[in-house]
Amino acid sequence: MDEYYGYDLDSFRGLSTLNSDIAQGFIEPKAAADLLRGHPCEDEFLERFPELRHCIQEPPDDDTSST
Repeated sequence: MDEYYGYDLDSFRGLSTLNSDIAQGFIEPKAAADLLRGHPCEDEFLERFPELRHCIQEPPDDDTSST
């Protein structure tokens, strides 16, 4: 069951629930990292749960412009 899709990250309750679920292992780190990517609270969660940092993949730099 994919309950993590129900987190309301724009509310304190949703963020608190996600925080609790990460701490208790109820949500996979990759799923949590995917939810948090680009969210204003992303850095706060990465500080609290450094194990999420390796799950977040930065988009590749597109510095290879063709000439």
